[in-house]
Amino acid sequence: MTTTVPIPFIPQVETLYGTLCLVSFLLGTSGNALALAYFLQKKKKDIPTVIYTSVVIVDMLVSLVTLPVAVSFYAGRERVFFASEIFCNLWGLAWVALSRMSVFLVALLSLSRAYFLAFPFHVVRKRVIVTVILVAALIHVMGATIPLWFRDEHKYNRAMASCIEFTSDFMPDAAKEATLAMDWVGILIPMPVITISFIVTLVQLAKKSMAGGGAGDDCKQNISFTIALFTALYLLLNLPTVVITCLYSYTSLLPWPDAHYLISYIFVLNVPLNAACNPLLYFWRMPRLRAHSTALVRRVGELCYFHRPTPKEQYHPGSVTMDSAVSPHRTAKRVQQHQL
Repeated sequence: MTTTVPIPFIPQVETLYGTLCLVSFLLGTSGNALALAYFLQKKKKDIPTVIYTSVVIVDMLVSLVTLPVAVSFYAGRERVFFASEIFCNLWGLAWVALSRMSVFLVALLSLSRAYFLAFPFHVVRKRVIVTVILVAALIHVMGATIPLWFRDEHKYNRAMASCIEFTSDFMPDAAKEATLAMDWVGILIPMPVITISFIVTLVQLAKKSMAGGGAGDDCKQNISFTIALFTALYLLLNLPTVVITCLYSYTSLLPWPDAHYLISYIFVLNVPLNAACNPLLYFWRMPRLRAHSTALVRRVGELCYFHRPTPKEQYHPGSVTMDSAVSPHRTAKRVQQHQL
């Protein structure tokens, strides 16, 4: 995707997009870090937890690589961080691999839940899912490095305020076709898989809710509904971009001549926005995650002296407090620290 006419510069728009990227960076990094801490401490590592953990890691990395884009938007689409060719190549490689891996994980999560609902007595081993995730990550990283094999470097695109494009001066036709095939496999093909899995999940949930069930079934339906919401959020943010890209790239059906501006703006925002919105969905649908994150933030605040004990909370030797009645071990520890 290349731009052939000067890019219009509107300060208000640049500030808006820079702010959205910055908010995506802050919210996505912190929210996904808290979610990652929760999923890692869970003792029961079932298949949804394994996939959720992978999604959280990828979303956190996506949020991190969004920061240079925010800085470029604030600077009027100047290069700033992207002035370094090494940084530009590394950023482009990371962006391509992470965006494709994000799509794959959403497809894997929605497909696995639809399969579980449609065939409840078929068992899928967790090691199979882990192997599939690792192999997919390796394939996407290797596919993102194809331009670098032929000394083709990523170049800065002012329309996207990032190093999305790469030169193809030395790349043979076979490598160009392989890169295009990776785009299809990584972005376009998973979209109908996600859509069909989403529809199957909704149908199965409707059937099970009509049939009724016990507490265990309610828990499984809650997990399925959360995954359905997760998939719906992804489709809401990404399906319009894929449709517009296909129309503009392959059929030229878009009526306006500057369609690449719209595609560029949406494309550079939908991935980080999705990564930032996912933690909000986790905190809404998972009460245990909320409780764990609240306790973790409170603990970090105490370690950073944000929370100082009031005079009533301070311990005095010989006094009996609620803490001492509830936790004698904690009282003995405080007495020992006081004596020292």
